[in-house]
Amino acid sequence: MNIGIIGSGMVAIAHLKALQHISDVEYVYLHARNSANAEKLAMDFSKIRIADSIRMVVENSDGVIIATPNNTHLEILKSIVEVNAIPVLCEKPLSSSYEDALAFYQISPPLSAVAFNYRFNHALLAITEISKKENLGKILHLNLALNRNSARTKKTIGWRDDGSQNKSGGACGDLGSHLLDMVSYFTSHNIAENSLEASLEIKNPIREGVTLTEDDHCTMAGITDNGASFAIQASKSAEDEEVGLHLHIVFEDGEIKYSSNSTPHALTLQLSTSTNLIPIETDSMIHIPDPKTEVPFWSDSFYLQNKAWIQQIIAKNIDNRLANIATGLKVQQLLAIAISTPYKKTAVSSMFLSAPVDHSISTPFSCAK
Repeated sequence: MNIGIIGSGMVAIAHLKALQHISDVEYVYLHARNSANAEKLAMDFSKIRIADSIRMVVENSDGVIIATPNNTHLEILKSIVEVNAIPVLCEKPLSSSYEDALAFYQISPPLSAVAFNYRFNHALLAITEISKKENLGKILHLNLALNRNSARTKKTIGWRDDGSQNKSGGACGDLGSHLLDMVSYFTSHNIAENSLEASLEIKNPIREGVTLTEDDHCTMAGITDNGASFAIQASKSAEDEEVGLHLHIVFEDGEIKYSSNSTPHALTLQLSTSTNLIPIETDSMIHIPDPKTEVPFWSDSFYLQNKAWIQQIIAKNIDNRLANIATGLKVQQLLAIAISTPYKKTAVSSMFLSAPVDHSISTPFSCAK
Protein backbone atom coordinates (compact mmCIF):
# COMPACT_ATOMS: atom_id res chain seq x y z
CA MET A 1 0.00 0.00 0.00
CA ASN A 2 0.96 3.65 -0.34
CA ILE A 3 0.66 6.38 2.28
CA GLY A 4 0.57 10.11 1.68
CA ILE A 5 2.04 12.84 3.87
CA ILE A 6 1.19 16.54 3.76
CA GLY A 7 3.97 18.57 5.38
CA SER A 8 7.76 18.47 5.65
CA GLY A 9 8.58 19.70 9.15
CA MET A 10 10.01 17.88 12.16
CA VAL A 11 6.87 15.84 12.88
CA ALA A 12 6.49 14.92 9.21
CA ILE A 13 10.06 13.61 9.33
CA ALA A 14 9.18 11.47 12.37
CA HIS A 15 6.32 9.96 10.36
CA LEU A 16 8.61 9.41 7.37
CA LYS A 17 11.17 7.58 9.50
CA ALA A 18 8.39 5.37 10.84
CA LEU A 19 6.96 4.59 7.40
CA GLN A 20 10.44 3.79 6.08
CA HIS A 21 10.51 0.88 8.59
CA ILE A 22 6.99 -0.46 7.92
CA SER A 23 7.04 -3.24 5.36
CA ASP A 24 3.38 -2.82 4.35
CA VAL A 25 4.24 0.61 2.91
CA GLU A 26 5.63 0.60 -0.63
CA TYR A 27 5.69 4.32 -1.43
CA VAL A 28 5.12 7.54 0.49
CA TYR A 29 3.64 10.35 -1.61
CA LEU A 30 4.86 13.59 -0.08
CA HIS A 31 3.45 17.05 -0.71
CA ALA A 32 4.79 20.12 1.06
CA ARG A 33 4.43 23.87 0.66
CA ASN A 34 8.23 24.08 0.84
CA SER A 35 9.27 22.16 -2.27
CA ALA A 36 12.97 22.45 -1.41
CA ASN A 37 12.34 20.62 1.88
CA ALA A 38 10.41 17.92 0.06
CA GLU A 39 13.19 17.43 -2.50
CA LYS A 40 15.78 17.14 0.27
CA LEU A 41 13.69 14.57 2.13
CA ALA A 42 13.30 12.55 -1.08
CA MET A 43 17.08 12.18 -1.10
CA ASP A 44 17.03 10.85 2.48
CA PHE A 45 14.08 8.43 2.27
CA SER A 46 13.95 5.86 -0.53
CA LYS A 47 10.17 5.38 -0.32
CA ILE A 48 9.30 9.03 -1.04
CA ARG A 49 7.63 10.04 -4.26
CA ILE A 50 7.18 13.81 -4.62
CA ALA A 51 3.61 14.94 -5.31
CA ASP A 52 2.98 18.39 -6.76
CA SER A 53 -0.55 18.60 -5.32
CA ILE A 54 -2.80 17.17 -2.63
CA ARG A 55 -4.86 15.63 -5.40
CA MET A 56 -1.85 13.65 -6.60
CA VAL A 57 -1.21 12.47 -3.03
CA VAL A 58 -4.79 11.24 -2.60
CA GLU A 59 -5.04 9.60 -6.01
CA ASN A 60 -1.96 7.48 -5.25
CA SER A 61 -2.48 6.71 -1.54
CA ASP A 62 -4.57 4.48 0.72
CA GLY A 63 -4.37 6.90 3.64
CA VAL A 64 -2.93 10.37 4.29
CA ILE A 65 -1.01 11.79 7.26
CA ILE A 66 -1.67 15.48 7.92
CA ALA A 67 1.47 16.97 9.50
CA THR A 68 1.06 20.71 8.99
CA PRO A 69 0.29 23.70 11.28
CA ASN A 70 -2.89 23.28 13.32
CA ASN A 71 -4.85 26.02 11.57
CA THR A 72 -4.42 24.29 8.17
CA HIS A 73 -5.76 20.84 9.11
CA LEU A 74 -9.41 21.43 8.20
CA GLU A 75 -8.72 22.91 4.77
CA ILE A 76 -6.34 20.09 3.96
CA LEU A 77 -8.94 17.50 4.98
CA LYS A 78 -11.52 19.22 2.77
CA SER A 79 -9.08 18.98 -0.16
CA ILE A 80 -8.51 15.29 0.56
CA VAL A 81 -12.18 14.25 0.75
CA GLU A 82 -13.01 16.23 -2.40
CA VAL A 83 -10.79 13.77 -4.26
CA ASN A 84 -11.44 10.59 -2.26
CA ALA A 85 -12.60 10.00 1.31
CA ILE A 86 -9.62 7.88 2.38
CA PRO A 87 -8.56 7.60 6.05
CA VAL A 88 -6.38 10.30 7.56
CA LEU A 89 -4.00 10.33 10.51
CA CYS A 90 -4.04 13.93 11.69
CA GLU A 91 -1.45 15.49 13.97
CA LYS A 92 -2.76 16.83 17.25
CA PRO A 93 -4.57 18.98 18.08
CA LEU A 94 -7.19 18.61 15.36
CA SER A 95 -7.23 22.33 14.70
CA SER A 96 -6.61 25.75 16.20
CA SER A 97 -10.24 26.10 17.34
CA TYR A 98 -13.06 23.91 18.58
CA GLU A 99 -15.31 25.08 15.72
CA ASP A 100 -12.84 23.91 13.06
CA ALA A 101 -12.22 20.68 14.97
CA LEU A 102 -15.96 19.99 14.98
CA ALA A 103 -16.09 20.57 11.21
CA PHE A 104 -13.08 18.24 10.85
CA TYR A 105 -14.90 15.56 12.85
CA GLN A 106 -18.05 15.90 10.77
CA ILE A 107 -16.30 15.18 7.44
CA SER A 108 -13.53 12.82 8.58
CA PRO A 109 -13.52 9.49 6.69
CA PRO A 110 -13.92 6.13 8.48
CA LEU A 111 -10.76 4.55 9.96
CA SER A 112 -9.24 7.99 10.56
CA ALA A 113 -7.26 8.74 13.74
CA VAL A 114 -5.48 11.49 15.68
CA ALA A 115 -1.72 11.20 16.20
CA PHE A 116 -1.56 10.99 20.00
CA ASN A 117 1.63 8.99 19.60
CA TYR A 118 2.48 8.90 23.32
CA ARG A 119 -0.12 6.13 23.65
CA PHE A 120 2.47 3.96 21.89
CA ASN A 121 5.47 5.01 23.97
CA HIS A 122 7.07 1.86 25.40
CA ALA A 123 6.72 3.18 28.95
CA LEU A 124 2.99 3.81 28.56
CA LEU A 125 2.48 0.43 26.92
CA ALA A 126 4.22 -1.14 29.91
CA ILE A 127 1.99 0.75 32.36
CA THR A 128 -1.14 -0.45 30.57
CA GLU A 129 0.10 -4.03 30.57
CA ILE A 130 1.21 -4.18 34.19
CA SER A 131 -1.95 -2.50 35.52
CA LYS A 132 -4.01 -5.27 33.94
CA LYS A 133 -1.61 -8.06 34.86
CA GLU A 134 -1.47 -7.06 38.52
CA ASN A 135 -5.20 -6.26 38.76
CA LEU A 136 -4.48 -2.88 40.30
CA GLY A 137 -8.10 -1.81 40.12
CA LYS A 138 -9.55 1.61 39.38
CA ILE A 139 -7.31 4.63 38.91
CA LEU A 140 -7.81 7.13 41.71
CA HIS A 141 -5.33 9.87 40.73
CA LEU A 142 -2.89 10.74 37.94
CA ASN A 143 0.05 13.10 38.23
CA LEU A 144 1.50 13.67 34.74
CA ALA A 145 4.18 16.05 33.48
CA LEU A 146 5.67 16.56 30.03
CA ASN A 147 8.45 19.13 30.29
CA ARG A 148 10.79 20.65 27.73
CA ASN A 149 13.15 23.63 27.78
CA SER A 150 12.71 24.83 24.19
CA ALA A 151 11.25 28.20 25.22
CA ARG A 152 14.52 28.91 27.06
CA THR A 153 16.92 27.48 24.47
CA LYS A 154 15.26 28.06 21.09
CA LYS A 155 16.63 31.04 19.18
CA THR A 156 14.16 31.31 16.28
CA ILE A 157 10.41 31.79 15.94
CA GLY A 158 8.33 29.01 14.36
CA TRP A 159 4.69 28.61 13.38
CA ARG A 160 3.76 27.38 16.88
CA ASP A 161 4.89 30.72 18.31
CA ASP A 162 2.71 33.10 16.32
CA GLY A 163 -0.82 34.31 16.95
CA SER A 164 -2.30 32.52 13.92
CA GLN A 165 -2.62 29.34 15.98
CA ASN A 166 -5.10 30.80 18.50
CA LYS A 167 -2.92 29.58 21.40
CA SER A 168 -3.16 25.98 20.15
CA GLY A 169 0.61 25.86 19.52
CA GLY A 170 1.71 26.72 23.03
CA ALA A 171 2.63 24.35 25.83
CA CYS A 172 -1.03 23.71 26.57
CA GLY A 173 -2.06 22.80 23.02
CA ASP A 174 1.17 21.20 21.87
CA LEU A 175 2.13 19.18 24.97
CA GLY A 176 -0.92 19.43 27.21
CA SER A 177 -3.12 17.83 24.55
CA HIS A 178 -1.06 14.64 24.93
CA LEU A 179 -1.51 14.66 28.69
CA LEU A 180 -5.26 15.28 28.51
CA ASP A 181 -5.49 12.32 26.14
CA MET A 182 -3.42 10.18 28.52
CA VAL A 183 -5.86 10.86 31.36
CA SER A 184 -8.82 9.64 29.31
CA TYR A 185 -6.86 6.76 27.78
CA PHE A 186 -5.60 5.38 31.10
CA THR A 187 -8.94 5.77 32.88
CA SER A 188 -11.17 4.84 29.89
CA HIS A 189 -13.37 7.81 30.86
CA ASN A 190 -13.87 11.37 29.70
CA ILE A 191 -12.74 14.40 31.65
CA ALA A 192 -15.63 16.36 33.13
CA GLU A 193 -15.46 19.73 31.37
CA ASN A 194 -16.82 21.72 34.30
CA SER A 195 -14.06 20.31 36.54
CA LEU A 196 -11.13 21.59 34.46
CA GLU A 197 -8.93 24.23 36.06
CA ALA A 198 -6.03 25.72 34.13
CA SER A 199 -3.14 28.10 34.56
CA LEU A 200 -1.26 29.34 31.49
CA GLU A 201 1.92 31.40 31.66
CA ILE A 202 4.46 32.97 29.32
CA LYS A 203 7.73 32.70 31.22
CA ASN A 204 9.92 33.64 28.25
CA PRO A 205 7.98 36.42 26.47
CA ILE A 206 10.58 37.72 24.00
CA ARG A 207 12.39 35.94 21.16
CA GLU A 208 14.19 37.58 18.26
CA GLY A 209 12.85 40.88 19.60
CA VAL A 210 9.25 39.72 19.11
CA THR A 211 6.70 39.53 21.93
CA LEU A 212 5.30 35.99 21.99
CA THR A 213 1.60 35.27 22.49
CA GLU A 214 1.60 31.49 23.02
CA ASP A 215 1.97 30.06 26.53
CA ASP A 216 5.18 28.17 27.38
CA HIS A 217 4.02 26.74 30.72
CA CYS A 218 0.67 25.22 31.59
CA THR A 219 -0.86 23.39 34.54
CA MET A 220 -4.28 21.76 34.55
CA ALA A 221 -6.32 19.76 37.02
CA GLY A 222 -9.72 18.14 37.05
CA ILE A 223 -11.76 14.97 37.47
CA THR A 224 -12.92 12.28 35.06
CA ASP A 225 -16.57 11.30 34.91
CA ASN A 226 -15.81 8.18 36.97
CA GLY A 227 -14.17 10.20 39.76
CA ALA A 228 -10.43 9.91 39.02
CA SER A 229 -8.63 13.17 39.83
CA PHE A 230 -5.65 14.40 37.85
CA ALA A 231 -3.00 17.08 37.84
CA ILE A 232 -0.88 17.71 34.76
CA GLN A 233 1.96 20.02 33.82
CA ALA A 234 3.03 20.82 30.28
CA SER A 235 6.02 23.10 29.98
CA LYS A 236 8.41 24.37 27.34
CA SER A 237 10.27 26.50 29.88
CA ALA A 238 11.29 23.82 32.39
CA GLU A 239 14.67 23.77 34.09
CA ASP A 240 17.03 21.15 32.71
CA GLU A 241 16.61 18.78 35.67
CA GLU A 242 12.82 18.79 35.17
CA VAL A 243 12.84 18.03 31.45
CA GLY A 244 11.20 14.77 30.41
CA LEU A 245 8.09 12.65 30.84
CA HIS A 246 7.05 12.01 34.44
CA LEU A 247 4.12 9.82 35.44
CA HIS A 248 2.67 8.85 38.82
CA ILE A 249 -0.56 6.86 38.72
CA VAL A 250 -2.36 5.84 41.91
CA PHE A 251 -4.65 2.80 41.64
CA GLU A 252 -6.92 1.22 44.23
CA ASP A 253 -4.32 -1.48 44.87
CA GLY A 254 -0.97 0.07 43.99
CA GLU A 255 1.02 2.87 42.39
CA ILE A 256 3.12 3.11 39.24
CA LYS A 257 5.85 5.74 38.74
CA TYR A 258 7.99 6.61 35.74
CA SER A 259 10.55 9.33 35.04
CA SER A 260 12.32 9.49 31.68
CA ASN A 261 15.26 11.51 32.99
CA SER A 262 16.27 9.12 35.77
CA THR A 263 15.65 5.53 34.61
CA PRO A 264 14.09 5.78 31.15
CA HIS A 265 14.00 2.03 30.57
CA ALA A 266 12.23 1.14 33.81
CA LEU A 267 9.25 2.13 35.86
CA THR A 268 8.39 1.15 39.41
CA LEU A 269 5.37 -0.61 40.86
CA GLN A 270 4.38 -0.52 44.51
CA LEU A 271 1.51 -2.75 45.58
CA SER A 272 -0.77 -1.66 48.40
CA THR A 273 0.11 -4.89 50.25
CA SER A 274 3.86 -4.19 50.30
CA THR A 275 6.38 -1.42 50.90
CA ASN A 276 8.71 -2.84 48.26
CA LEU A 277 9.24 -1.01 44.98
CA ILE A 278 9.24 -3.45 42.06
CA PRO A 279 11.19 -2.36 38.97
CA ILE A 280 9.51 -3.05 35.64
CA GLU A 281 11.60 -2.95 32.51
CA THR A 282 10.11 -1.23 29.49
CA ASP A 283 10.76 -2.63 26.03
CA SER A 284 14.42 -1.86 25.43
CA MET A 285 14.42 -2.81 21.72
CA ILE A 286 14.65 0.47 19.80
CA HIS A 287 13.59 0.50 16.16
CA ILE A 288 14.37 4.15 15.43
CA PRO A 289 16.83 6.35 17.39
CA ASP A 290 15.34 9.37 19.17
CA PRO A 291 16.32 13.00 18.54
CA LYS A 292 18.32 14.44 21.44
CA THR A 293 15.52 16.86 22.33
CA GLU A 294 12.82 14.19 22.67
CA VAL A 295 11.87 11.79 25.45
CA PRO A 296 12.93 8.12 25.20
CA PHE A 297 10.95 6.00 22.74
CA TRP A 298 9.54 9.08 20.96
CA SER A 299 10.52 7.86 17.49
CA ASP A 300 9.34 4.33 18.17
CA SER A 301 5.95 5.66 19.28
CA PHE A 302 5.44 6.97 15.73
CA TYR A 303 6.51 3.62 14.31
CA LEU A 304 4.10 1.63 16.50
CA GLN A 305 1.26 4.13 16.05
CA ASN A 306 1.60 4.32 12.27
CA LYS A 307 1.87 0.56 12.00
CA ALA A 308 -1.35 0.18 14.01
CA TRP A 309 -3.14 2.76 11.84
CA ILE A 310 -2.00 1.08 8.63
CA GLN A 311 -3.18 -2.31 9.91
CA GLN A 312 -6.50 -0.70 10.80
CA ILE A 313 -6.86 0.43 7.18
CA ILE A 314 -5.86 -2.97 5.80
CA ALA A 315 -8.08 -5.01 8.12
CA LYS A 316 -10.88 -2.42 8.25
CA ASN A 317 -11.09 -3.12 11.97
CA ILE A 318 -10.83 -0.43 14.64
CA ASP A 319 -7.73 -0.59 16.88
CA ASN A 320 -8.81 0.91 20.20
CA ARG A 321 -5.23 1.84 21.05
CA LEU A 322 -5.51 4.59 18.43
CA ALA A 323 -7.22 7.87 19.25
CA ASN A 324 -10.22 8.31 16.99
CA ILE A 325 -11.44 11.67 15.70
CA ALA A 326 -14.13 11.89 18.39
CA THR A 327 -11.34 11.68 20.98
CA GLY A 328 -9.47 14.47 19.22
CA LEU A 329 -12.61 16.60 19.28
CA LYS A 330 -13.05 16.01 23.01
CA VAL A 331 -9.45 17.08 23.68
CA GLN A 332 -9.98 20.18 21.53
CA GLN A 333 -13.02 21.08 23.63
CA LEU A 334 -10.91 20.84 26.79
CA LEU A 335 -8.16 22.93 25.21
CA ALA A 336 -10.71 25.60 24.33
CA ILE A 337 -11.60 25.80 28.02
CA ALA A 338 -7.96 25.87 29.11
CA ILE A 339 -6.71 28.48 26.64
CA SER A 340 -9.56 30.82 27.54
CA THR A 341 -7.84 31.22 30.92
CA PRO A 342 -6.15 34.65 31.26
CA TYR A 343 -2.36 34.58 31.30
CA LYS A 344 -1.85 34.82 35.00
CA LYS A 345 -1.05 32.49 37.86
CA THR A 346 -4.16 30.79 39.19
CA ALA A 347 -4.74 28.19 41.87
CA VAL A 348 -4.63 24.65 40.52
CA SER A 349 -5.59 22.08 43.06
CA SER A 350 -2.78 19.52 43.03
CA MET A 351 0.96 18.98 43.23
CA PHE A 352 2.84 18.23 40.02
CA LEU A 353 5.42 15.56 39.46
CA SER A 354 8.39 17.28 37.83
CA ALA A 355 11.36 15.96 39.76
CA PRO A 356 12.95 12.53 39.15
CA VAL A 357 11.13 9.62 40.74
CA ASP A 358 12.80 7.55 43.46
CA HIS A 359 13.50 4.23 41.76
CA SER A 360 14.74 2.21 44.72
CA ILE A 361 14.73 -1.43 43.64
CA SER A 362 13.86 -4.73 45.30
CA THR A 363 13.19 -7.83 43.19
CA PRO A 364 13.25 -7.63 39.37
CA PHE A 365 10.07 -7.86 37.32
CA SER A 366 9.85 -7.51 33.55
CA CYS A 367 6.95 -6.87 31.23
CA ALA A 368 9.11 -6.27 28.16
CA LYS A 369 7.91 -7.91 24.98
